[in-house]
Amino acid sequence: MKNNETVYLNGFCLATLDPNVILTSIFTLFNDLQWRSYESLKEIYISSIEDVINLCYEMGLDKSIRGSNRAKLTRFANEKRKVLRFIPKTREILLAKIYEMILRVDGLSPLAGFGMTNRFGDNLKGDPERQSLYDS
Repeated sequence: MKNNETVYLNGFCLATLDPNVILTSIFTLFNDLQWRSYESLKEIYISSIEDVINLCYEMGLDKSIRGSNRAKLTRFANEKRKVLRFIPKTREILLAKIYEMILRVDGLSPLAGFGMTNRFGDNLKGDPERQSLYDS
């Protein structure tokens, strides 16, 4: 990607043109996600993804972006179009999906397959890592 271009998002300068980082930056501008209603979260989710898809399309028209960088933009746009077809139906699942998108960029997404247990060897339903996201 071109190093001499920058993207300004609500007055903040983004030093990267990686669509995943831009999408995460949009989500992190909202400090009150956990208190928003389902309709508000859904609107933020859909509009943010659509904006970044449009940005990918615009960057894809730039002739100086070639090869693997252009392919990354196309893959991202196609993946997110598929994501928009299946929007979670509950507030909690939608909020968890947004948090996972934010954490994934930093390489910190919740790990699947972890369960809780106690000293008696009982396997309890739930994932403590995901539970901590919901409790905060």
